[in-house]
Amino acid sequence: MAILLVIFYHAWDQLGVMPELPESLFPLSFLWAGNTGVTLFFLLSGFLVSRPFFEGLQRGELPSFSKYALQRALRILPPYYVVGLFGLLYTQQYDQWSSVLLIRATGYDLGYFSTVWWSLATEVQFYLLVPFLFLTLCNLQRRKAMLLLCGVGLALYLLVISKWAAGRIGFELQYRLILSVIGQMPAFLVGMLLVLLLKHGHRRLSVSMSTLILSVLLLLLAWVLSPAAAMQPQNYIWHAPWYVLPEALLWGGITWVMLARKQPSFSLLDNRLTRFFGKISFSLYLVHMPIIQVLQEHAGFYASWLAAILAVLLSIALAQVLYWLIEKPSLLLKDKLTQPQILQGIKT
Repeated sequence: MAILLVIFYHAWDQLGVMPELPESLFPLSFLWAGNTGVTLFFLLSGFLVSRPFFEGLQRGELPSFSKYALQRALRILPPYYVVGLFGLLYTQQYDQWSSVLLIRATGYDLGYFSTVWWSLATEVQFYLLVPFLFLTLCNLQRRKAMLLLCGVGLALYLLVISKWAAGRIGFELQYRLILSVIGQMPAFLVGMLLVLLLKHGHRRLSVSMSTLILSVLLLLLAWVLSPAAAMQPQNYIWHAPWYVLPEALLWGGITWVMLARKQPSFSLLDNRLTRFFGKISFSLYLVHMPIIQVLQEHAGFYASWLAAILAVLLSIALAQVLYWLIEKPSLLLKDKLTQPQILQGIKT
């Protein structure tokens, strides 16, 4: 679902077909504020990446850091480097090779290829931060470690936001902070908090109760996103950088309900189609903006619904090819490294 929000938003925004959001249609603000999909990505990363470390705290041993680093590298680097190489060749911005290599290319450093890479850089910052956080918390129980992480992380985030609101941070630093793990901290923290909330053997929510709660949470999220949808997310984030906090909390509630409920016979948010897009989501993330650039520059498409639809379909097709040829083999290799090795004894 997260990648669908992002790709549809970019397609109709970049190709000039996005109308203004009518106030009466605020429940559809997800489509106008599609960048909320990035917040959901970060939340899921916080959950998935931190879970082995929390489990390690509970059993008294941390995963091997070297194995963790190799797994994370195999998850993102092969498809990213393939697309990055094509980006260098297509844009002929060969002076950006080191930025591509170190995942530092952002904005239009590499044309449309790098416009979304800021979120990948933020993701990598989180990957680097996680093992060191848990190494410092290795003598604490899981619950205490989570509370300490949330407290310190939230305090740091609120400190930055307060300095921002007081006008004590220059534009360049604002830009770097908002597109960093610090600026997106609430999403990662909520994802990590879900690890504690979803213990083995938790009580399952009934289908009717979970449907009711999901409906309420989705409406609340649509309401929270409506100002960003009206102003456009890339503008609103400068006006209200703190809005990622309520956004992340509501996405966290939605994710918790979906994981804690009894499995319904059919779900709009979790079905074969959404799982397919989840499977190719990283490849789709990497290729959709270059496809939009090609349609604009070489096909002459702009302000056309046909162009937006074509961009989505071509992106899905190319993402599937990239997944088959590059990403899937990398993931298969990564899966061979799932058996944890002991880093050290950390009896709690």
